[in-house]
Amino acid sequence: MNDELTQRLQKALPPFDGNVLHFMPSIASRSQLAHVVAIAIRVLHRRHGDTDILVLEDWIEHDDWISTERPCSWAELDKWASTPATLASSCSDDWRVHTLVYAADFTACLRYWVDTDDDVRHGFDVCGDVQSLHEIEAALIAEGFDKPVIANASEYFIDRMA
Repeated sequence: MNDELTQRLQKALPPFDGNVLHFMPSIASRSQLAHVVAIAIRVLHRRHGDTDILVLEDWIEHDDWISTERPCSWAELDKWASTPATLASSCSDDWRVHTLVYAADFTACLRYWVDTDDDVRHGFDVCGDVQSLHEIEAALIAEGFDKPVIANASEYFIDRMA
């Protein structure tokens, strides 16, 4: 995370003031992860498409290193999620370092992690307004995925801090 997101997490401010959608157990293959991320991006783009988005490496589950965000576009996100290979290339090679994409107004936050070994489970979670999370959940179930878990966002992320 960056300094701003870390402070928001500690104070349970948006995007960590509501719920998070994730899978337990985590996602089994890169192709499934790419599909899940594409679904989440499609919903978030529809609901937050007028909002600038930023991306950074999230080291919260690795060693809490603070990283710097950079601007990103919805088209860039769509490209990353288009195949398992492009999704993997958008991630760090370090273990449990997530790619974190968030709305500049802090209304949504999407994270994913692709392990270098495809036989290992991969990470995904998304925070946002209730309606966005329910739309993502419904779209995932319609595509044949198991029902994801919806939990308290601040507790979920604090539990994952290194």
